[in-house]
Amino acid sequence: MKAASLLVGILLCNVALAQEGDRPPTALGHAYVAGGGFFAGEGTLFPQDITRITTGSTLFTGDLSAYKNYDHYGDPFIMGAGLFTGGLSVHPLRKVNAPGPELRLGFIYGGRSGRSAYYSRLDSSPYDTLTSGQTGDQYYVDSVWGSSYAIAQTYERFGLDAALVWHTQGRWSIHAGVGIMAGVLANVRTTIQYEEFSGVSAASTSSSSGNYYPYAYGYYGTGDYSSSSETLQRGTGWWTSLYTPLGLDFRFGRTGDFWIRVHAFMELRPQLVVQHTTDLGTTTSFGAQSLFGLRFRL
Repeated sequence: MKAASLLVGILLCNVALAQEGDRPPTALGHAYVAGGGFFAGEGTLFPQDITRITTGSTLFTGDLSAYKNYDHYGDPFIMGAGLFTGGLSVHPLRKVNAPGPELRLGFIYGGRSGRSAYYSRLDSSPYDTLTSGQTGDQYYVDSVWGSSYAIAQTYERFGLDAALVWHTQGRWSIHAGVGIMAGVLANVRTTIQYEEFSGVSAASTSSSSGNYYPYAYGYYGTGDYSSSSETLQRGTGWWTSLYTPLGLDFRFGRTGDFWIRVHAFMELRPQLVVQHTTDLGTTTSFGAQSLFGLRFRL
């Protein structure tokens, strides 16, 4: 009886020691670097936005009533920016043969991006009539003049990144999780590009024979053209992003002490972005990040 009690006591002690050894308080994971694209999903600038971001401009007149807005020039996915990120990870809940979720802590830099708009106007009036010496057909020529504004507010993005990520096991693996980023919008600036042009072009009406020759005399002819630009510094702002990392991972080596630690990965991060600038206030948008990088198991 005493021997059985002693045996049970030894087994319970061994189990307790094993559980304590299986779960260290922290366990190093990986060091990683990655690059890609950051798309905040920001929309085009509206006239009221343009009024706020161009305060103090000597180039913008403030009147867009005669201009047409071409929204496709402000496509939010065209305004994506380069992205660089890096950091370290730990496995705070690690057990033997069960590393648990990976806690990633790092930094992020996003290149210049923002919101933009393009407004243009075009006016014309009859200028001349050309008569063919062979057919007698008459071709109508218009005098054409116009102007355009390309206006944008852009910034650089600095921030810190934290994410909790679960990985499957194997040489090829997938991972998913949840993350948050936050930081500053630095070097906020408004850029204004103003252009004027004039010349002659085929009229929008047909020739006397019923044919239309839109490029018979060249697009806007060989008239005058001028361009001016202005940059306004607009301070700083802040931003935060809630995202879901979804990725694919490949381990380079099957054996060996070095290559078995090296991984390549690609990751897509759908995100909700909240950001604030002095001119435009607080805005919310949906976007994405796309990354390709390397990580090294520590």
